[in-house]
Amino acid sequence: YLLKTQALYLQDTYTRNRLTLNLGLRWDRQTDEALATEVPANPLIPEIMPAISFPGLSHDVVWNDISPRIGVNYDVFGTGRTVARSSYSIYYGQMGPGQLVGNLVSIGQVLVRYPWADANGDSFVQVDEVDFTRLLSRSGTFDPENPTNFNSPNSIDDSVKNDRTREFILGLDHELLPGVGVGASYIWRKYDQFAWTDNPGIASSDYTAVEFDPTCDVADARCESVTYYQPNFVPPTGEIYTNQPDRYRNYNGIELSLDKRYSNRWMANVSFGYNDAKDYWDSADAYEDPTNIAQQHGAEFAPESGGSGIDNVFTNAKWLFKASGMYTLPLWDINLAANSQYRQGYPFPQVVRTPSRPNQAGRVNVLLDPLGDVRLENLFMLDLPVDRPFQIGKMRLIPSVDVFNATNTNAILARRRIQTDDDANQISGIVAPRVIRFGVRVTW
Repeated sequence: YLLKTQALYLQDTYTRNRLTLNLGLRWDRQTDEALATEVPANPLIPEIMPAISFPGLSHDVVWNDISPRIGVNYDVFGTGRTVARSSYSIYYGQMGPGQLVGNLVSIGQVLVRYPWADANGDSFVQVDEVDFTRLLSRSGTFDPENPTNFNSPNSIDDSVKNDRTREFILGLDHELLPGVGVGASYIWRKYDQFAWTDNPGIASSDYTAVEFDPTCDVADARCESVTYYQPNFVPPTGEIYTNQPDRYRNYNGIELSLDKRYSNRWMANVSFGYNDAKDYWDSADAYEDPTNIAQQHGAEFAPESGGSGIDNVFTNAKWLFKASGMYTLPLWDINLAANSQYRQGYPFPQVVRTPSRPNQAGRVNVLLDPLGDVRLENLFMLDLPVDRPFQIGKMRLIPSVDVFNATNTNAILARRRIQTDDDANQISGIVAPRVIRFGVRVTW
């Protein structure tokens, strides 16, 4: 795939009579295409997987995104100690290689599987040892009746747009004392124009509600009756890449801060943030399968993430408190610091897994509560760094000792959430234990 981008960014600042105006404009032009390539025939089965000559492919969609940005700062009393600020911006997502044209062409690796019996026992496959009358499996994009076909049954909406974020910020900063300032900000964002692959002609009315009473083997599991939906149709072969109508996400946040710049051997920073991110599907046009829409519409946005062997982590804390500071001892110039945070526990979305649904729909996990209503325990973390710089000629050495998770908290980060499984609600991740690290940093 080849991604083509062009960008132009203009910015200007105007200041007069205690008012500063920042103007910015960004223009992005993006499109992508599949590059021409040739693949030789499979040497063992050239009649099934012949050589392919792909001439390349493009499409008619070009994204021209105009991103205006305007910011205003005003010195309220003309003393330079109290500044009101406001800004409005529009941002657009960036296209990835193959994001559009990948819906029109299939140029990834394909495979076919047939039974093989090693008749001569040499552990190598010979053509006469393969049963070509029994196709065990194949790639979804490979058609044995038309093996050189590279076209996808999918299509692209010519009017599809890039995803968009609109942002408005209103804030006030004030210097309480020399080197000590406080600030407050309100942030609003709206995310929309999400892309999805739609099945033309299929609507939520093509699904039937099913009541399900699960069976749970774990004593503290929630075995509640749930409603899920199953399709009354076999999935069509062609999808269309387009924008999801009536689907958006809102964010409202407040940030409060206090900063003490380094002077008289100490510095500090304290902040509090309140965040509210809500997901919305405003009409039946915004989805096909109605399962879980009732539990997610108007509920918290909490994307699932994971790492370091921990899954089932749904990142969303409505409130977060942070405090950090450093003090330089008069003796030896040793720097003592502390960094702490206290936040709301992340969501714990417990679910019931349904039986397999007809028409290739498979199983689905049904939420028992609106997302964000049930959460893990709150988390407090404290780190204690200590260092002492030494200057040796032009070289600077900084020996240090860092104590991570100084309180050795074992707060729960993740639990198994499928209530119908044998490990329902078991702990699957906790905070790493206290770690003490010794190090030396050298700069010159």
